[in-house]
Amino acid sequence: MRILDLFSRGQIAYLPRNLPKELNSLEFRIVKICREYRLDNGLGPVEGIHKVVMHPDSVWSDSHRCSVYFIDGNGCLGHWRYGDENWTYLDDPRDSGGYDDIAVYGGRVCVVDKFGSVWQIDSSFWLGCFPSPISGGNHGRCWKYLVVSSGDLYLVDKCIRHGANESRPIRAVNTRAHDFRVYRLDRPRARWEEVRSLGNSAFFLCDRCSFAVPACKLGRRDGNCIYYTEEAVSSNSSSKDVRVFSLADRTSKFLNFSDFPPGMTR
Repeated sequence: MRILDLFSRGQIAYLPRNLPKELNSLEFRIVKICREYRLDNGLGPVEGIHKVVMHPDSVWSDSHRCSVYFIDGNGCLGHWRYGDENWTYLDDPRDSGGYDDIAVYGGRVCVVDKFGSVWQIDSSFWLGCFPSPISGGNHGRCWKYLVVSSGDLYLVDKCIRHGANESRPIRAVNTRAHDFRVYRLDRPRARWEEVRSLGNSAFFLCDRCSFAVPACKLGRRDGNCIYYTEEAVSSNSSSKDVRVFSLADRTSKFLNFSDFPPGMTR
């Protein structure tokens, strides 16, 4: 068994001191949270791919009806349909490079660009924009994430508060805290509404997969929070710290492994 970092999918080489020396899976319930995909060429993961989704997103789907969509490291959107010999970009890669995230919602593939516009991809691989973009857009310091929670589609806008490197597609390059704005899609009214609470859910924003977890699955930890990583750069090295942002008081703090109850650490 390998223990992987939740946020980066890298293997954890140095285990926390309070991790049990024996892990017996019979002692715990297994709860399905999400499904994550990656591109593999037979020799290992394909480099330069930011996120991958499959549609239909079900292990029971007929492979002849499946399509694979991806956003590469430059923010370009492409797809592969069963039987195709090569990948196809939905936009000209020379003129694109503006997509931040992709998700499957309501039986459709949705993507969000750097300006806050969300697009649906239909069966003919056409991009159709639906509701208006969120207010504020992107000024080079923000990144957009799509999260499906309790049957609703949310858009999380993550912005650096003060003076940081604005280069893309790196997602966080300073030690300053981030600010978050969360919007929920109101489908009947075809518009985005900013929400001040996630209810009893917590959002996890990871490198290749974002998802929601009910607070009851987090042991004694509260919901209405966003978990994410922040890259701390020093003169000698860089590392990623896990932080948690509370929508209740709009503050963030570092998260330690010991903050979770024993049932969660195993």
